[in-house]
Amino acid sequence: MKPKEIATLFSEYLEEGTTPKGMKVQSFFSHLSSSQKRLLANNISKSYALSLQADKEKAILQSEKKKEISQLKKRAKELGLIISAK
Repeated sequence: MKPKEIATLFSEYLEEGTTPKGMKVQSFFSHLSSSQKRLLANNISKSYALSLQADKEKAILQSEKKKEISQLKKRAKELGLIISAK
């Protein structure tokens, strides 16, 4: 499960107060010590940051591929080649 999905679920559960299994979210967090709460928050934060970084890298890679394809098409036109997509 991606961190974005986890964050969405947590926010939904916090609004409703329970998970699908009926577990009280607030009671789950109340059983954690403050250091465990901090650790959980840090872990979610780190995984979310990594997910954002991965999404950014993926977008950059897609952009580079599009530019490369565009350049190849331009070069093919210059050479008089016919491009057909199948």
